[in-house]
Amino acid sequence: KKFEKIYFVCSGNIIRSAFAELYLDHLLDNKSNVSIRSFGTTYHNTMIHYKAKEYLAELGISTGNFTPTHISEISIDDKAIVFGMTKEHLHLVNVHWEGFPNSFLLSEISNEIIEIADPYFANNQELAFKKAFEQIVTYVDNIYKEIR
Repeated sequence: KKFEKIYFVCSGNIIRSAFAELYLDHLLDNKSNVSIRSFGTTYHNTMIHYKAKEYLAELGISTGNFTPTHISEISIDDKAIVFGMTKEHLHLVNVHWEGFPNSFLLSEISNEIIEIADPYFANNQELAFKKAFEQIVTYVDNIYKEIR
């Protein structure tokens, strides 16, 4: 099914979903009619995490005017698909929008069921951030291939 809007969701919209949004937006480079957004389900934040900003910069991607968004600030319709980082994010999406049918784990684009853990709470943050960003790049690359 063709979707006009792609949303990425995580807990605070400062690391995983923000990274996914900015990375896919960079790949598409205004060459698509698909709207790319992201939001958080739990925390209200004001700026992207510095580690996400650093990793994006390494890829040549600016965070520009990115501002985290909370689920309460978003409205979605049947032209949207939502990719969550964990099953809990999908649960919260389905509670908020009463069983929204187009929500999937991000990994499902690769026919996998893998949750992308929040590196913010990891003991070894350096390794956790690297792993999360590598997973997101892999899955978002597959979304990009589907759009092209």
